[in-house]
Amino acid sequence: MKELNVLYICDDTFAPIAGVSLTSLFENNSNTQISITVYLLWVGVSSRNRELFLQLAEKYGQTIHLIDAEPLMQKICSLNLSTYRGSAMTNLRLYFDLLIPDSVHRLLYLDCDTLVCAPVSELADLDLKGRTLGMILDAYGSPEAAVNITDTPYYNAGVILIDCNRWRTGNWGAKIETYLRTGDEHLSHPDQDLLNLLCRSEILRLPVRYNLQTIHRMYSNQIYFKCFPCKDYYSEQEINEAIASPAILHMIRVFGENPWNFGSHHPDEELFLRYKNISLWNSWSAGSGRDDPLLRIERILFFLLPPSIFLPLSVRAIRWIQKFDKKNNY
Repeated sequence: MKELNVLYICDDTFAPIAGVSLTSLFENNSNTQISITVYLLWVGVSSRNRELFLQLAEKYGQTIHLIDAEPLMQKICSLNLSTYRGSAMTNLRLYFDLLIPDSVHRLLYLDCDTLVCAPVSELADLDLKGRTLGMILDAYGSPEAAVNITDTPYYNAGVILIDCNRWRTGNWGAKIETYLRTGDEHLSHPDQDLLNLLCRSEILRLPVRYNLQTIHRMYSNQIYFKCFPCKDYYSEQEINEAIASPAILHMIRVFGENPWNFGSHHPDEELFLRYKNISLWNSWSAGSGRDDPLLRIERILFFLLPPSIFLPLSVRAIRWIQKFDKKNNY
């Protein structure tokens, strides 16, 4: 039987969303061919949500280790590292090795806003070809606010396959900390930018089906490649095959809305609710998405303009805003 170790990170706000993602993981990997052990790093998660995580693992015959990451979070907050939308939570993934047992040799990290739609047992022993990380290219391209990464492929950190032995022996956590103590750049996607900046030679490109991002479910390939004419990206055939048979969906926020928000226009709302309804968080409900003048204008323009005009306009506006948004709130 294959063994797959999976890493999640959440606070209490994202605990129900992590619970839905875990439900999708267990639902689609429930056969006897794989044993899943989840390491969930939590900060400020209520006892009720922690209890539900353990009940979920018991329901599916899998294992969840709940690890209090508050002390590590305090250390991270003392470093010179930008936050993302007001939170330093995502930066925890850069220091996973301080909390995960040395006996864990391979780890699949998943953002809370992912849905696992198919068996992923092949990731348990996928050949990383001597690299430390397996990642999927970022569909939105390299943000202009990121430093020194415009000349190389830029990867999304929502799904990461990690060779833990190589990460430890390479002292990547220490290298990142050294960089943070000497650098003063503003990073628009802090942990993601750091992986792209420092570990670029250690990243193996994985198929797009393991991190199929929202934009590919909103726009045609023709519109997408017109806006993002990247020669090093996945081919139209690869994208089409991933859309037809995705392994992991990444539900990236659009118009300030997530699929769990009330009245959401997110393309993954229906699928998210399907897994939510069979999860232990089926009675949980989130409020409306973020609302401010810029996001209201973006939503209005989305419904007024043709996609071929709206998408490039939206991307340019977001990148311009990121240059001045030093708190990474947008």
